[in-house]
This record gives sequence, structure tokens and C-alpha cells, in this order.
Amino acid sequence: MKKKNGFTLVELLAVLVILIIILTIAMVVTKKQIERARKNAFLSEALTYANAGYDKYSNDRSHKMYGAIDDDLYHGSVTNHVCFNVQAHLTDKYVKKSDAAYKGSVDVCYGTGCTYTTKVWLTDGESFIDGEEDPSKSVAVKTAFTTEYYNSCGVATTGIGGISTSEAPNVINFPYTGDEQQFLPGKTGLYKIEVWGAQGGSCDFVHGGYGGYSVVETTLYTDQTLYINVGGQGGTCANGKQGGYNGGGTGGCDYNNELGGGGGGLTHVATKTGLLSKPVNRDYVLVVAGGGGGGRNHRGNFSDGASAGGYRVNGVGHKEQAAYYGQGENGCAGSGGGLFGASSDNYSPNVSGGGSGFIGNPSTTNKKMMCFTGCSTSSDAATKTIDTSNVSEQPISEYVKQGDGHARITYIGE
Repeated sequence: MKKKNGFTLVELLAVLVILIIILTIAMVVTKKQIERARKNAFLSEALTYANAGYDKYSNDRSHKMYGAIDDDLYHGSVTNHVCFNVQAHLTDKYVKKSDAAYKGSVDVCYGTGCTYTTKVWLTDGESFIDGEEDPSKSVAVKTAFTTEYYNSCGVATTGIGGISTSEAPNVINFPYTGDEQQFLPGKTGLYKIEVWGAQGGSCDFVHGGYGGYSVVETTLYTDQTLYINVGGQGGTCANGKQGGYNGGGTGGCDYNNELGGGGGGLTHVATKTGLLSKPVNRDYVLVVAGGGGGGRNHRGNFSDGASAGGYRVNGVGHKEQAAYYGQGENGCAGSGGGLFGASSDNYSPNVSGGGSGFIGNPSTTNKKMMCFTGCSTSSDAATKTIDTSNVSEQPISEYVKQGDGHARITYIGE
């Protein structure tokens, strides 16, 4: 009988199947090893960021009063906590790695009552760490996440983004709400920021001064939260006389037949939380539009409120009140809020002043302010002001404002 040479087809198929099985097992094992190594590298990176957050807090606190930190996201809104984003670590060289895929933040707890030192939120687009005190114990599995959540130490970010429309998706509007609003850019790039201050309150037959208009352009980043405070219109002399939200002075002295409306609130956008009527660091203010002064009935002599000024407070005889910060002064007619709130005059028929605007932040470009006819003007880039007779209740570019204030952020491009 002749001996066979080689393999039969069945034997070849069997060998091929065995090889495929072996390769499949090897690939699965290799994939698991790669995933384990990637996971361990991710966890190691997270621990690096956590330690960097504490080092940054410790170093910054050593030379800043009351622990005010440059790059925190919500310092002061949560007791004894400060939140750093990943970009702050990279910028200040507390970590050497620069990887755009990493998004996250580190919460540092300091002082009495802390049960932990740091917690870290971090994602690389695949894995995540969700507020871990010890990143080495994290499961770090792929799951759904949002950039907003990971850039705010897990703090809820409802309301971020304002209001846009399908017709203009890159235009985000922030109407008056009576509270602070936030914006987290969806993409890094150049943005235009427009703000309108609020009108002062009316009094009988006269109207409150109009709110100013300011515009700047600046580069924003996806892990950079902006804080927007939109000014409210001052109350009428017949209905409350209260100053508008964000710096409007209260009106109505109610003696000698002198009545006045409340001052309009300023509108501003900053990289720090808070109202400008408080002693805050103004280096973080990007743009301000002042509020108008309240209208006034001075013993039967009616006077319109002074409109918001440009780089100086508007209104004859009224000057910037540094002691009030952005708060307009109270008086028979309330003054408008601004970078510096305007003063009032209780002893003459002169109206209360309108607040000043601001476009002087060095990080901004293509900037100017509009104020109502007769205001102080300037051609300098940091204080550029143009007077206009264009007035609208709707937020229109280069128009001064009736009613409540407004803010608008427009994405221009990379």
C-alpha cells in the first residue's frame, strides 16, 4: 500500500481552526494586557493631578490673602473647598504631561471639618474617575460623561450655555434672570461677548436712564467657566423704587415731594463668580455695561435719569464712587451700577448718575462701548466709547438698552 504524503484537507482545516483559536486567545489576552496598562497609566495620571491640585493650593495660599486662588472654579460657593481644572495644572507647570484628551478637575478640601484632602474627576474620553479620594481604587470603566461635569468637580452645571436657536446655534443669549448664570464653551476659539446694562426706573412722566452697551472679543477654552450677571431694571417711583439686580441704587426719599426710581443694574462677564458691588478682584472682569440712573420728580420738576456712561460715570456733578465698588448710590433717585457705581445728589434737581462700563481687560480685543447721546466719549482702545441715539428694548448690537439688561456670547471661530 502506497504511503500518503502531506495532510489531507480535513487535517489542514483542523490545524487552521486550532491556529485561529490560539491567535484569538492571544489577541484577547494582549488586548486585556494593553487595556490594563492603559488603565493603570490613566489612574497614575489621575493621582498626579490630585497631588498637583494640593500642591498648587498650598503654594498659592502661601502668598494670597484668605486663600484666594487664581484658577479655581467655585472658591467661596462651597465652604472650605477649592476646585482646580486640569488646564490650570498644565499652565502653571504642576504637571509635565500635556494631553488635550484629558478633561477634569481636582477638589481640595482645607480647614476644619474636612473628611478628605483631595478628590479627582478625570476622563480621557474612554475611562473616567468620578470624585475618587484614592484614584488607585477607581474602577475607571468606559461610561457616559459630560465635559461640564468633569470640569466643575462634580458640581451640577444646569443653566450653563444660555439660550441658542437652531437658526443661530453659535449665538448664546443670556436674558435677565435675577441670578448669576454660567457659560462653558463647547469648543476652544475666538468669541465675541456683548453686554447691555439695565435701564433705571421711571418716575411719573419721566424715564430712567438707558443701559450702556459694551463689546469685546477674546479667546475662550473648553475648561474655562464664565460667570454672567445680567442687570435688572430699577423699580419705578410708584412701585418699590428698588435698585435693579447687580448694583442698582435704591431711589425715593419720600420727603419734600421728592420721588425717584431705582437705578439700573450693570451687566458683566467675568472668569470669577460674584457681583461687582462686592470687593472682588477686577482682574477677572472681561467686560461691563453700566446701568442707567432712576428718573426723578423733584418737587414737581421732572428729570429723566442719566444714562449709563462709557469709561466714566455719566451725569453732571456725579463721580465714580470707588468705596461702593460697582454699587450705585442710594438717593432720591437711585444711581446706576457699573465698574464703579455712580453717585446721587439728594440736594438738587440733578438726576442720579448712570454707571460706568469697562472694556480694559488686556486679554480682549476689538472692543468699544456705546452710550446715549451726551455721554463721555473716548477713542482709546481700552476705553473706546461712542455716543448714539439708537435705543431699543431688544438687545441689538451697538444700541443702548431699555428695560432689563442682557448678555450675548457668539462663537466666531478657531
